[in-house]
Amino acid sequence: MSMVLVSYFLGRASYYPEPKLRWIGLDFATHLLMLHGFHPLLDNGGGNPAMWTLAREEYFYILYFGLLAWRLKWKLPATVFSVIGLGLFFPFVMRLFVQPYSYHWHTVETSAIALWIQWVLGMVAVEAYYGLIKLPRWCRTAWMIPVWFVAAKVSYHYWGHLSLIFSLGIIFYGMTFFTLVNFCIDAEASSSWSKHRMTLWLANVGLFSYSLYLVHYPVMMILRELFGVIAPPSNVWIAMGEAVVKVVVAFYVAKLFFNLVERRFLNTSVGFRSIKRSGADGARTSSPPADEVRSDFAGRTP
Repeated sequence: MSMVLVSYFLGRASYYPEPKLRWIGLDFATHLLMLHGFHPLLDNGGGNPAMWTLAREEYFYILYFGLLAWRLKWKLPATVFSVIGLGLFFPFVMRLFVQPYSYHWHTVETSAIALWIQWVLGMVAVEAYYGLIKLPRWCRTAWMIPVWFVAAKVSYHYWGHLSLIFSLGIIFYGMTFFTLVNFCIDAEASSSWSKHRMTLWLANVGLFSYSLYLVHYPVMMILRELFGVIAPPSNVWIAMGEAVVKVVVAFYVAKLFFNLVERRFLNTSVGFRSIKRSGADGARTSSPPADEVRSDFAGRTP
């Protein structure tokens, strides 16, 4: 937000309507309280549009209280289909409160309720990883990944916003990455995961990828301004060279941010309570000791 103020005094804060200072102050307050997810202008503000996901994460954490209670009472299939039904039904209810073509539809399309199924699929993947449930083979088959992805793209681009097909697209995108995650876990468990140097390098980048996600936009915006002061690119090669510089600088700024900030908030050793496991037939079995069900994230690998 300090960078936003600098941009304002340089006459570059065109993103905000008048009165700009009032909107900038409101932007800061809503991001501080994680309320920016309820307003389309502020949702992509804060000097860093990537922060829109931070609000959703907080909302998902709050929703977990009800979700886990429902999960324990009605089991996993009913929980998943309940979330799917809610996500499909929610946009149609909002039509009673939001005018057609209103820019507030952005907050409906990207609301925690609409996107909830993607988060819940992550929960399902975790339960499968710890052997609490058994997923069918197609949930981790590589050829299903492009199938789900194409279905999602078609749903988004060939049907109108907030239609039933559009809402299904959210589910298809969730299934794309749900299947990808399960496929990668299977490959790693079966020792068929690539040990190529590029794969290992990407895995190390993954350790600070969240920092990279958070800082890349401000870094690119600053570099774009600096490049503009020097000279606009005169040909495609110079433009490509500038793009490479942006990627490299964002990479190292993200590593610095990770070591100075994010790393200090990571759990060094996460123990899980003993969990009653279910066998393939759904029967309850003995639970493993808590020290056997332990996160492998000790500041090194997720």
